[in-house]
Amino acid sequence: MLTHYQTLEVPEDADAETIKKAWREIAFIWHPDRGEARPHISEEEAEDNFKGARAAWEVLGDPHERAAYDRELREERSPRRSVRDQGFGPPAWFRQQVA
Repeated sequence: MLTHYQTLEVPEDADAETIKKAWREIAFIWHPDRGEARPHISEEEAEDNFKGARAAWEVLGDPHERAAYDRELREERSPRRSVRDQGFGPPAWFRQQVA
């Protein structure tokens, strides 16, 4: 699965202006109203690509959402994730009651 950064084809350290520019370019390419410009791509594929790009923009275009997304990415990539973080062990509600 692609990250939002990969979807918009920008590096993870891209600034807000670079992300905005990438969103506009990709939205222009995949927008459903531009079907005649992509005769070799199905309408469904174009719509899926546009929706994915729009979802990426909604997250990366908002500084708070982007910060939360970046934290999630770091946690997923962290080699020090505990057994609990990987889905093993007691559920979160139990851990909260015990702690």
